[in-house]
Amino acid sequence: MNDRSPFRRFSAALAACALGAAAPAVAVQSVGIANVTRNGVVAANPVFARAGDRIRFDAVLVANGPSNPPGTSGLSLCLVYPRAVTGDPAVANVLATGNVANGAPTQLFGCDAEGSQPVPGADFMVIEGWAVFSGGWPNTALPVKLFDATFTLPAAAGGVVGFAASSVSAGETFAGGAPLVVCPRPTVSVTPTANGGEATGTPATFDVRLSAPVPAACGAFSLALTLGGTATPPGQTGADYSIAGDGIANAGAAVTVTFPADGATVSRTVVATPIADGVAEGTESLTLAVAAGSGNYDGVGLSATATISDNAPVAGIIVEYVDTADFPNAPGGHFFYSSDPAEQAAVDAGAAGQFNRTGRQFRTGGTAPVCRFYGSVSPGPNSHFFTVDAAECNALKSAQVVPTPTNVQQWNYERNEYSTTPVVVAGDGSRSCPAGTAPLYRAYNNAFTLAGTKNPWDSNHRFTPVQSDVAALVAQGWRDEGIAFCTPAQ
Repeated sequence: MNDRSPFRRFSAALAACALGAAAPAVAVQSVGIANVTRNGVVAANPVFARAGDRIRFDAVLVANGPSNPPGTSGLSLCLVYPRAVTGDPAVANVLATGNVANGAPTQLFGCDAEGSQPVPGADFMVIEGWAVFSGGWPNTALPVKLFDATFTLPAAAGGVVGFAASSVSAGETFAGGAPLVVCPRPTVSVTPTANGGEATGTPATFDVRLSAPVPAACGAFSLALTLGGTATPPGQTGADYSIAGDGIANAGAAVTVTFPADGATVSRTVVATPIADGVAEGTESLTLAVAAGSGNYDGVGLSATATISDNAPVAGIIVEYVDTADFPNAPGGHFFYSSDPAEQAAVDAGAAGQFNRTGRQFRTGGTAPVCRFYGSVSPGPNSHFFTVDAAECNALKSAQVVPTPTNVQQWNYERNEYSTTPVVVAGDGSRSCPAGTAPLYRAYNNAFTLAGTKNPWDSNHRFTPVQSDVAALVAQGWRDEGIAFCTPAQ
């Protein structure tokens, strides 16, 4: 480009033809970037993108001298960019009022008029020019869109797109506003690096990694992860661990990992420290999954799993109780189970009502925890519920509202009662127990029938190693639910 360029001649004419004598440069012609999208989806600035992504934005005139409308005599605007990073833009929907120049991409030259600031890394430009030499441009209220530009990125690299001017109206300066920062879009990976143990206080750890560091221009970078697994996350009753680490924040099952924009850091460590709760729960799983978060990264849905081993479970006896006096409307009464000798002593002393031992009992032991829930006296259900199904346990925990509602029934998680062995389910749906274990059968009192109707009593289950116990309850209207889980053989 040289002084014989039509753009240079246009710029000189624009400067010379402004109305009146040149005044002190106090008014500002200011252009900004608005309505940024990535592949048609609204995006923030900085925008994180990969090769092949389409980045679109509007160039908007936000200030234009002391009076708008009618305005001033025009503007020769440079859209400047790093060509190797962004490629050349497709400029469209150019403001027609006074438009006298639609430039093709060319090497950056001469875009330094009246306060124009260099855009770091920019080496190419497209000039769009407007002139109304009698004054009155753009003769409309501001802000007004000047054009839109779309870049299709040839590479996943960082760069800055901004504005400068080769000429402004006489007596004015130029301000390019905040540039658009294009950042390489990283891929997130999660890897377990250590399993945890409650007895030793050893934490479970995960390495959360970006495929590339965050450049300084892109600002601190945050991503979201979600906790899962059979271990109870922080913020819930009976939490099994706490979450910490440099750049790590935690609220319930949500984890936020923040990376500094230092061009170097690609790894953060999430530390899950076991909480010693004195409850034998066996070995539990802890899963960390990449969530959508800001949408500025790839890898959403990837997950990794570590384990937290409990204190060695102490072999114990589960005692069965039944209370028919306090539940006269429930056929067969209500059954209750306890593995805690202190709690058993309290129940025997009448602290829980008129519960009495049935004489049935079974042993604890296995690799899977049994979750224990209780409803409430009112609104209920005034009953306990036990499950070894991790998905069912987690679903009930997630559905629990705190504090307990006063007018809606719900199950409230109390603790993991003891450990046991899950049932083996065959391809045909049949259920059996592994060698060395014995089946524990479950019956349900049909508080909710298979048809979905509600009977006038609260839900309750009986767990028993003796099938004839189930048959006797079925004769009273209960439902046989087969093998619930497996206990150590006597």
